[in-house]
Amino acid sequence: MAIATNHSRVYAALQFKKLESNMYAALGRKEPWEDDSNPPKENPDQRQVEDLIGFKKVEQVSLVRPAKGETEEYPTFEYGNEEYAVIPEEDAYQENAWSLFIESAIYGSDLPIGRYRQVGLYTGIQSDKEVLLPEEVEENQETLQFLTNRKPQRRTKNVDIYLNYLVTFKNDKQLTQSVQSIS
Repeated sequence: MAIATNHSRVYAALQFKKLESNMYAALGRKEPWEDDSNPPKENPDQRQVEDLIGFKKVEQVSLVRPAKGETEEYPTFEYGNEEYAVIPEEDAYQENAWSLFIESAIYGSDLPIGRYRQVGLYTGIQSDKEVLLPEEVEENQETLQFLTNRKPQRRTKNVDIYLNYLVTFKNDKQLTQSVQSIS
């Protein structure tokens, strides 16, 4: 069985990072699930967030790797009970930085208020705007990269949502994600 080399994993992370200027988080799915307390498993064939509410441009995409006890060389942060170091692009290969930390914030007044049940991360949206409504995105220009189904979340003008994705390019070149929302 063949594996992806560490060099190719870093290369894949760097290529994905280049999509940052066209990367948006999206909210959708206003209608209840069959069992709202137990959302269905995500469908890997799904191409769109259902019943899109809107899009918000991601704020930052950082190359990261698990921390190795850094003190001052690279800044670190905690995510999911793990510590990660933020690696500059010029050190990516030397440091085997094949993961990305993607940050997005959707503020209370950014998108229409109400309940949502799906969160997605899109690439390929061609716009200089920070916030887009579904009708402002040309059909088929975007690619849904990641999707999560969740229990109903209620947005009001006083609720800000912080979405964080940790994307790791594994040896089998698959992407994994972890999504956290703090409101």
